[in-house]
Amino acid sequence: MADDRAGAAENVERPARDEEDEEERPARRFAFTFPLGRYLRVIVIGLVALIVAAVGAFLVVNRTANPPAPPTSTAGMTRDPLTDYELEQFRTNLADRDSTAYIQADIVLGYDSKLKSNAKLKDELKERENEIRDIVNLILNSKTSQELISVDGKEVLKREIMDKINDILSDGRIEKIYLKNFVIQTL
Repeated sequence: MADDRAGAAENVERPARDEEDEEERPARRFAFTFPLGRYLRVIVIGLVALIVAAVGAFLVVNRTANPPAPPTSTAGMTRDPLTDYELEQFRTNLADRDSTAYIQADIVLGYDSKLKSNAKLKDELKERENEIRDIVNLILNSKTSQELISVDGKEVLKREIMDKINDILSDGRIEKIYLKNFVIQTL
């Protein structure tokens, strides 16, 4: 009888429901954990992409805002000072309409005397000094005190003087204009 019971117990079929539950459980567990793993993977990839983008943006902005420094070695890069040619002091009216304004300026022309093309420049500057003074006076007369009061205005003036003088020179070029003394007086 005991054998019959054992055999009967073996022959007893379990309900189909239990078998389905056992088969579904692993599937449910996998279905439940898979989306979490999938979302976690997407989140990690997104964070990595965000970090890479942030670092890239930082490097681009940093390189643009702070360009690489020029080499600190000055060997072979030193430049001899320019040779100066001083013009007599200028005192002239400015183009102000609301008030009377005067300028007093000492202007120095700088050129590289070591260049072959500038070998005869000093002589030419002496020969053309009256012409050069006329050019400078006309430029100064065309400016207002408001134009000349700022640093940018002075730089524009220097560039204009240099360009006009270089236009008339045949034996070399002026490389720099220095404003040694520069006073504007408004009455």
